[in-house]
Amino acid sequence: MRKLIIACLPLLLLIAISLQIPLRADTIKLVEGSILVGKIIKEDKKSLEFTNAYGTFQIKKIHIVDIYKTNDYTEDIEILKKMDRDVNAAEIKKNVEAGQVKKEIREKMWVNGRISVSGSFNYVFGRVGGKLPYGYSGHLALDQGLDMALGRRHPLMPGLRFEGGYLNFHRGSYAVSGFNAGGGLMWAVPSMKNRGGCFVFAMMPGASLLDITNSESGGRAKSYTFTAQAIAGYQVSFGVFSMFFHARYTYIYDRNVLFNTIGAEAGFGFNAW
Repeated sequence: MRKLIIACLPLLLLIAISLQIPLRADTIKLVEGSILVGKIIKEDKKSLEFTNAYGTFQIKKIHIVDIYKTNDYTEDIEILKKMDRDVNAAEIKKNVEAGQVKKEIREKMWVNGRISVSGSFNYVFGRVGGKLPYGYSGHLALDQGLDMALGRRHPLMPGLRFEGGYLNFHRGSYAVSGFNAGGGLMWAVPSMKNRGGCFVFAMMPGASLLDITNSESGGRAKSYTFTAQAIAGYQVSFGVFSMFFHARYTYIYDRNVLFNTIGAEAGFGFNAW
């Protein structure tokens, strides 16, 4: 029993610390004299987006006299007292808590566009695998979140993924190489912006333009054909940057030969907007 308690001490300590984390707040004084207490959820050089229990507001900075960013809502109470304002502690706490909830919802939403590059090693199975057992491919992709359609984050809400790539399979006298492009739905669970990372899955129908050669017989052909790809894996984000590891499946249609590959992929990306 004592060993169990000792083993659980780090977890209990972490919980105790988390319970003591202060409720950070923002207080804004406007030119007209009004005071707003809540949370700033977005800010740029000209304006900010502010939220509390009464709603979300866009405020131009030319209308703001002062912004007070505090470590605890009790500090906001003291600020209001120094301004000789009537203070309702329960009301201030309610506004800060509501603002914090809305800010967390906004932070979890996948609304940004990400550009990523990756490379994969692919194993060919089926009859073709006897002549072309493996190959390589590179990919450039754009992922766009669609959570703005719901106004909140839902794990089942997909985003969009558009991808272009180049593949090369070569062994002996046989070679298949060329470009492909496709697009489709992409899921990130629980969220693309989750601090601990997320699982991703995407399906992308598209097309390939391939050069097929047999140097031994001198044969050469071009093929423009339907291609389908799917990825599944895990991603970790570091601010606007991310790195990921995927399993990738590729199907290339041919009337005579079934061309299937499965591969391991690694890459990195950054939020373009």
